[in-house]
Amino acid sequence: MSQLPQQIIQPTVVDPKNVADTYCNGPINLNLMGPCGTITFTTIRPDPSQSFAGKQVTKHMAVVSSRVTTPLENLAGLRDLLNQMLPDATVAAPFLKQ
Repeated sequence: MSQLPQQIIQPTVVDPKNVADTYCNGPINLNLMGPCGTITFTTIRPDPSQSFAGKQVTKHMAVVSSRVTTPLENLAGLRDLLNQMLPDATVAAPFLKQ
């Protein structure tokens, strides 16, 4: 039995629910499980107990802001897009040890 070639589609991108943007400036993690991967994004925030007590903030937390789970094929596409858009990226996040 012969197989038909898989048709490649180019869907139109829409945003009918006006999905909110989320700012993430903290560590990022990738967890792979089976055919999917989950990217977890965090935001660096000051300790609210220090902030609201009027003290100098010395403690910060990386609070989970967003998670995206997607098939591995999409992660490979994201990798390719980042390599294309940021070919000479040398900027390291300030929280990463050099």
